[in-house]
Amino acid sequence: MRRHPTPHLRGVVISFKLILPALLILFGAIAGGLRSLLSSPIRGSLLDVLPRARQEKLEQRIEETSEHLIATAGLLRLACVVATATLLIQHTELLAPTSKWPVWAGAALFAGILLEGIPSFVSRGRGVRLVLLALPLLRLLSIPLRPITILLHSTLRFLGAEVGQRMQDQLAADLVEVARRQERERELDESERKMIAHVIELPETDAAEVMTPRTDLTAISADSNIEEALRISREDGHSRILVYEEDVDHICGVYYIKDSLELFEKHANPSELLVKSQMRKPYFVPETMRVPALFEELRRRRTHLAVVVDEYGGTAGVVSMEDLMEEIVGEIEDEHDPEDESLFFEKIGPDELCVDGRFGLADLNEEFACNLPEDEDFDTLAGLLFDRLGCIPKTNQTLRLDDLSFQVLEVDDRRIRKVRILRTSQTSDDSLS
Repeated sequence: MRRHPTPHLRGVVISFKLILPALLILFGAIAGGLRSLLSSPIRGSLLDVLPRARQEKLEQRIEETSEHLIATAGLLRLACVVATATLLIQHTELLAPTSKWPVWAGAALFAGILLEGIPSFVSRGRGVRLVLLALPLLRLLSIPLRPITILLHSTLRFLGAEVGQRMQDQLAADLVEVARRQERERELDESERKMIAHVIELPETDAAEVMTPRTDLTAISADSNIEEALRISREDGHSRILVYEEDVDHICGVYYIKDSLELFEKHANPSELLVKSQMRKPYFVPETMRVPALFEELRRRRTHLAVVVDEYGGTAGVVSMEDLMEEIVGEIEDEHDPEDESLFFEKIGPDELCVDGRFGLADLNEEFACNLPEDEDFDTLAGLLFDRLGCIPKTNQTLRLDDLSFQVLEVDDRRIRKVRILRTSQTSDDSLS
């Protein structure tokens, strides 16, 4: 004979079948919160609630497997929603024998609040500590789910979708558009709009784009004396001078002019001392190092100068803290800067410019509303002309690129000093004369 469950046992079963979907929805919401945190373009700022040491350690771990963790969190969130719906479908009659709509309405309201509320709170910097409690479990579950996430990412890439990058690009584009709209409405001036745009572009800017190139370096031989270093400082206005052995590709130190003050107090004839006896150890960085990371390293090391090296170990240039700040606020000039040191830029008309060959292509595209290629092999107008012409141009040599005509006005010892750019109605492939 079949036994019917007692009222007490029936209550336990109903409670369990109510609690299980609720727990699944809660776990799905936490997974959604983790996904929101891991995929956020401002993840670093959201993690500021943690102690510095833990934040750095966590950032390093997340960075190594961020794509798989984001995909795993998304899969878990989806699985929890599907499992909850399945349980409710199976047990609606038991939970509400007379009418199923109250159960569905309550479940939908509960799920909506948690599944959308927790990720939304996390994106605003709230509840970060709470969702991070589930991160170890997420990392553990990502191991068996790794084949699925790899297949998912491979499929998306095959279809041409770069989801994470697209989200960041869209956010950056939206912020720039808001700044432009504010500028048009006179609530933001042009300099403020440019500053916002530069801040947004900063994570994609590397050391090679902001450095002072090798050809413009001021350096001194390690065997020179202090008097020679002081003379160079007076002539060029630099307070820090690179020190080399043999040639500029072998930078061995940096001499700080302020150190001379102490030498004059301690030595009877300090000018006889050699620079190499007083120089400081240089800090080397690769051309590809991103500006935010470089800024943080300079700040952490309490130094103002970094020597940029190319892939072969040669000196590519030097970057200072001032160079990094100028990427955000624009040109910073002091009493030691020569008047002609800034890049020449003259807007003759709406369709005509005269610029220095060292002018950056990205800046030129912004100033002249054009679409010059920002190739990885070059980032200045001179680099573009060298690439397209295949030689060092002569004065008055011209190049046509799409609807732009370039005329080299001044060349000085293999360096393009001044170029005239004219926008024309005619469009064609590259042509030169």
